[in-house]
Amino acid sequence: RASNRVFVGLPLCRNGDYLKVMIETAVSCIDTAKAINGYPEFMRPLVGRLLSKTGERKEKIVEFLKDVVDDRLKLAPEDRPDDYVSWLLNNAPPEEQNVGDIALRVIGTNFAAIHTSSMNITQAVYWLLAKPEYITPLREEIEEVTSKMGWTKNAIGSMPKLESFMKECMRMTPLGPQTMSRKVLKPFRFSNGVSVPVGATVGIHLYATHQDPKIYPEPERFNGFRFVEAEKEGAGDENFAVTKSRTSMYASSLTYLPFSYGRHACPGRFFAAMELKLLFAMLINNYDMKWPEAVSNGRDGYRPADVWSFGGLSPDPTARILIRERKA
Repeated sequence: RASNRVFVGLPLCRNGDYLKVMIETAVSCIDTAKAINGYPEFMRPLVGRLLSKTGERKEKIVEFLKDVVDDRLKLAPEDRPDDYVSWLLNNAPPEEQNVGDIALRVIGTNFAAIHTSSMNITQAVYWLLAKPEYITPLREEIEEVTSKMGWTKNAIGSMPKLESFMKECMRMTPLGPQTMSRKVLKPFRFSNGVSVPVGATVGIHLYATHQDPKIYPEPERFNGFRFVEAEKEGAGDENFAVTKSRTSMYASSLTYLPFSYGRHACPGRFFAAMELKLLFAMLINNYDMKWPEAVSNGRDGYRPADVWSFGGLSPDPTARILIRERKA
């Protein structure tokens, strides 16, 4: 719903039926791809047509978006609401300014946003409950900044402890072990002399990079303030953080790759980073959370094991937490 507040605006972003079919479309796309890949290559086109329900779901989404798109088309570009649907219409060629083409792009963007955002925010919550000593300094930073700047984009960008914590979560638990996967289409030799055969798939080992002690001291240890700029002795540990972040969580580099790197880096990382930080800050500021005693058994640092599946890393979907609204 948070993503679609920006994608399609009110009131559609709060329509339960619309959200349900959009989530089903994103989830089924992944599940269907896994099923199709289990068949020999020559059978996959036929299996895909038999298993996929994307066309059926697209028609449902078109029905939801029809009035939204029609209403925007009646307005001059400068008078349209400031959301993703309007941006698409403002930049689409005339032949693509229709609900069918706009729906396809909204579906594609939701596919990219739904599971990635939900898994990253879940991982952050799990790390926070495993390391509750971070709750107080994060909450104090959030309250101090929002009391001066409100809940604005500039405020969210002025929380270095929150920024660092989220960045460390994505270093420790990225969405998968590799990134920038490519299939070799013609003979290729790297600068170090290594040759890769045609048909092979190569990629960057994201997980190994994030766990390299030459890059990150004690890489196996979660340090929520690892990315806070150190200005004096003690900065960057669990008990101290200064007021400046080294780099934002959406900044990609050869040593930090959750959003990939180079010209193929995720184009939506700026929106995703802002959304994740805003949601996480709201959770910390407004709610108390902890593991149920029956789950953690009083163990310090308890965190449910992550799930590796089909080359992806996901938080445990069966984990349970206790959550309540904070008293004013």
